[in-house]
Amino acid sequence: MNETLNLIDDGAKVNRLSFTKHCFAYNWWFLKASTRAFGTVPQAIGRYISRAPSVFIFALAIFSLTVSSLAHSSVEKVQEPPVGLEVLNKPRLVGHHLFTFFGLEIYHISLWSSPEWMPEKWNQHPFALSLVYSRNLSGEEIAKRSIAEIKKQTPLSDDVSQQWLSQLRVLIPSVKAGDRLTGVYQPSGSLVFWIGSKKIGEINDPALAEAFMAIWLSTKTSEPKMRKKLFGDVS
Repeated sequence: MNETLNLIDDGAKVNRLSFTKHCFAYNWWFLKASTRAFGTVPQAIGRYISRAPSVFIFALAIFSLTVSSLAHSSVEKVQEPPVGLEVLNKPRLVGHHLFTFFGLEIYHISLWSSPEWMPEKWNQHPFALSLVYSRNLSGEEIAKRSIAEIKKQTPLSDDVSQQWLSQLRVLIPSVKAGDRLTGVYQPSGSLVFWIGSKKIGEINDPALAEAFMAIWLSTKTSEPKMRKKLFGDVS
């Protein structure tokens, strides 16, 4: 989809790169240790080949534990109210969803609203979407993927597409694992962005503001399961 389906590819690349680096580092250490223990490189290589499957499984287990730890921390963080909810009347957590790819966490997204907010009329009352990221992503790439997702739902002329992309490039920052990016929407057409507790900018284009939030909340979203979870479906 924030960017979702296409950013999964980027997130997966980061995870594959991280896992590969850890595997190579551990395997190189194992090979050097074997050389010191057995005296010659051929003997060390033979020992390494005999142990390669267990080495890989060990590295995979360590990597999986690290990912699980990150996922647990994001679940805790996403249930804490983000900043910027002052515009909501008695803000509440409507729903949240841990977005993963092949078991690897991409981000954890939550929806916050006032009691009068309704899923069927999601764009008629103020609300907020808050994303806790699990990996580093560039603001440039998030902006591009957001426009790509918007185009899946709404035909855009080249001029409008470039105008909206320019606005998102300015507003959306690059994020690191653990960063929280929040967008607070109002039906008047404004969309205020926060990174952590810092306000970073605002969209005052009603069409863009609604189209951006529609990436997750519209019936045309590319992630209907996520939409259901955000709307509080716990089934």
